[in-house]
Amino acid sequence: MKTASKPVIFIDLGGVYFTMANEPISKQFSKRFDISKEKIVEALTGSYWTKHAEGRWTEGKFWKNVSGKLNISEKQAQELRKAWYDYPTPIDGMANLVRMLKKKYEVAVLSSQVKEWVKILERKYKISEAFHDQHYSFDHGVDKPSVKLFLKAARKMK
Repeated sequence: MKTASKPVIFIDLGGVYFTMANEPISKQFSKRFDISKEKIVEALTGSYWTKHAEGRWTEGKFWKNVSGKLNISEKQAQELRKAWYDYPTPIDGMANLVRMLKKKYEVAVLSSQVKEWVKILERKYKISEAFHDQHYSFDHGVDKPSVKLFLKAARKMK
Protein backbone atom coordinates (compact mmCIF):
# COMPACT_ATOMS: atom_id res chain seq x y z
CA MET A 1 0.00 0.00 0.00
CA LYS A 2 1.31 3.42 -0.97
CA THR A 3 2.01 5.85 1.82
CA ALA A 4 2.06 9.52 0.96
CA SER A 5 5.09 11.33 2.36
CA LYS A 6 3.65 14.68 1.27
CA PRO A 7 0.15 16.13 1.21
CA VAL A 8 -1.94 14.64 -1.61
CA ILE A 9 -3.68 16.53 -4.38
CA PHE A 10 -6.21 14.56 -6.41
CA ILE A 11 -6.84 15.73 -9.96
CA ASP A 12 -9.71 14.66 -12.20
CA LEU A 13 -9.05 13.88 -15.85
CA GLY A 14 -12.22 14.78 -17.78
CA GLY A 15 -12.69 18.53 -17.87
CA VAL A 16 -9.74 19.21 -15.56
CA TYR A 17 -6.61 17.67 -17.06
CA PHE A 18 -8.18 16.78 -20.43
CA THR A 19 -10.77 18.53 -22.57
CA MET A 20 -14.29 17.09 -22.45
CA ALA A 21 -15.67 15.35 -25.52
CA ASN A 22 -19.37 15.47 -24.55
CA GLU A 23 -20.39 18.74 -26.21
CA PRO A 24 -18.38 18.65 -29.47
CA ILE A 25 -18.87 14.94 -30.10
CA SER A 26 -22.60 14.97 -29.32
CA LYS A 27 -22.98 18.00 -31.61
CA GLN A 28 -21.08 16.29 -34.44
CA PHE A 29 -22.95 12.99 -34.16
CA SER A 30 -26.31 14.65 -33.56
CA LYS A 31 -26.13 15.98 -37.10
CA ARG A 32 -24.78 12.73 -38.56
CA PHE A 33 -27.33 10.47 -36.86
CA ASP A 34 -30.26 12.93 -36.65
CA ILE A 35 -30.48 12.41 -32.87
CA SER A 36 -30.62 15.17 -30.26
CA LYS A 37 -27.35 16.13 -28.56
CA GLU A 38 -29.04 15.59 -25.20
CA LYS A 39 -29.97 12.01 -26.06
CA ILE A 40 -26.40 11.25 -27.12
CA VAL A 41 -24.93 12.78 -23.97
CA GLU A 42 -27.40 10.84 -21.80
CA ALA A 43 -26.52 7.57 -23.55
CA LEU A 44 -22.79 8.21 -23.06
CA THR A 45 -22.78 9.66 -19.54
CA GLY A 46 -25.92 8.42 -17.78
CA SER A 47 -26.57 5.17 -15.94
CA TYR A 48 -24.84 3.11 -18.64
CA TRP A 49 -21.64 5.08 -18.01
CA THR A 50 -21.88 4.50 -14.26
CA LYS A 51 -22.16 0.73 -14.73
CA HIS A 52 -19.19 0.74 -17.10
CA ALA A 53 -17.08 3.15 -15.03
CA GLU A 54 -17.61 1.02 -11.92
CA GLY A 55 -16.37 -2.02 -13.83
CA ARG A 56 -19.78 -3.77 -13.77
CA TRP A 57 -20.20 -3.63 -17.57
CA THR A 58 -17.68 -4.59 -20.22
CA GLU A 59 -16.76 -2.28 -23.05
CA GLY A 60 -18.83 -4.40 -25.43
CA LYS A 61 -21.91 -4.33 -23.23
CA PHE A 62 -21.67 -0.58 -22.74
CA TRP A 63 -21.48 0.17 -26.46
CA LYS A 64 -24.16 -2.37 -27.33
CA ASN A 65 -26.51 -0.60 -24.91
CA VAL A 66 -25.52 2.84 -26.24
CA SER A 67 -26.24 1.54 -29.74
CA GLY A 68 -29.65 0.29 -28.65
CA LYS A 69 -30.56 3.44 -26.78
CA LEU A 70 -29.65 5.62 -29.75
CA ASN A 71 -31.08 3.16 -32.29
CA ILE A 72 -27.85 3.17 -34.31
CA SER A 73 -25.89 0.32 -35.88
CA GLU A 74 -22.93 -1.26 -34.12
CA LYS A 75 -20.71 0.27 -36.83
CA GLN A 76 -22.10 3.73 -36.04
CA ALA A 77 -21.59 3.07 -32.33
CA GLN A 78 -17.96 2.21 -33.02
CA GLU A 79 -17.52 5.46 -34.97
CA LEU A 80 -18.98 7.33 -32.00
CA ARG A 81 -16.72 5.40 -29.61
CA LYS A 82 -13.57 6.21 -31.58
CA ALA A 83 -14.44 9.91 -31.83
CA TRP A 84 -15.38 10.13 -28.14
CA TYR A 85 -12.24 8.40 -26.88
CA ASP A 86 -9.91 10.18 -29.32
CA TYR A 87 -11.23 13.71 -28.76
CA PRO A 88 -9.77 14.70 -25.36
CA THR A 89 -6.42 16.46 -25.31
CA PRO A 90 -4.54 17.93 -22.35
CA ILE A 91 -5.80 21.34 -21.33
CA ASP A 92 -3.16 24.02 -21.87
CA GLY A 93 -0.91 24.39 -18.86
CA MET A 94 -2.11 21.32 -16.94
CA ALA A 95 0.96 19.16 -17.61
CA ASN A 96 3.22 21.99 -16.40
CA LEU A 97 1.01 22.61 -13.36
CA VAL A 98 1.14 18.94 -12.37
CA ARG A 99 4.94 18.87 -12.81
CA MET A 100 5.26 21.90 -10.52
CA LEU A 101 2.85 20.48 -7.92
CA LYS A 102 4.71 17.16 -7.84
CA LYS A 103 7.71 18.93 -6.34
CA LYS A 104 5.78 19.69 -3.11
CA TYR A 105 2.84 17.28 -3.17
CA GLU A 106 1.82 13.76 -4.07
CA VAL A 107 -0.32 14.31 -7.16
CA ALA A 108 -2.73 11.54 -8.07
CA VAL A 109 -5.52 11.04 -10.58
CA LEU A 110 -8.99 10.52 -9.11
CA SER A 111 -11.39 10.09 -11.98
CA SER A 112 -14.54 8.40 -13.24
CA GLN A 113 -13.09 6.49 -16.16
CA VAL A 114 -13.19 3.21 -18.04
CA LYS A 115 -10.19 0.96 -18.61
CA GLU A 116 -10.29 1.32 -22.37
CA TRP A 117 -10.06 5.11 -22.33
CA VAL A 118 -7.27 5.03 -19.74
CA LYS A 119 -5.33 2.68 -22.04
CA ILE A 120 -5.72 5.17 -24.89
CA LEU A 121 -4.57 8.05 -22.67
CA GLU A 122 -1.59 6.03 -21.52
CA ARG A 123 -0.59 5.20 -25.07
CA LYS A 124 -0.99 8.79 -26.29
CA TYR A 125 0.12 10.81 -23.24
CA LYS A 126 1.93 8.47 -20.79
CA ILE A 127 -0.33 9.65 -17.96
CA SER A 128 1.14 7.14 -15.51
CA GLU A 129 4.39 9.09 -15.77
CA ALA A 130 2.65 12.43 -15.17
CA PHE A 131 1.19 11.47 -11.77
CA HIS A 132 2.44 9.77 -8.63
CA ASP A 133 -0.61 7.50 -8.50
CA GLN A 134 -3.90 6.85 -10.28
CA HIS A 135 -7.32 6.04 -8.84
CA TYR A 136 -10.12 5.25 -11.24
CA SER A 137 -13.72 4.39 -10.54
CA PHE A 138 -13.26 0.95 -12.12
CA ASP A 139 -10.37 0.21 -9.70
CA HIS A 140 -12.55 0.93 -6.70
CA GLY A 141 -15.91 -0.34 -8.01
CA VAL A 142 -17.63 2.95 -7.27
CA ASP A 143 -18.22 6.06 -9.36
CA LYS A 144 -18.26 9.76 -8.63
CA PRO A 145 -19.88 11.59 -7.02
CA SER A 146 -20.04 8.90 -4.33
CA VAL A 147 -17.92 9.86 -1.36
CA LYS A 148 -16.84 6.20 -1.19
CA LEU A 149 -14.58 6.70 -4.21
CA PHE A 150 -12.81 9.63 -2.56
CA LEU A 151 -12.45 7.80 0.76
CA LYS A 152 -11.10 4.63 -0.85
CA ALA A 153 -8.51 6.61 -2.82
CA ALA A 154 -7.52 8.65 0.26
CA ARG A 155 -7.09 5.49 2.34
CA LYS A 156 -4.86 3.93 -0.31
CA MET A 157 -2.76 7.10 -0.36
CA LYS A 158 -2.61 7.07 3.46
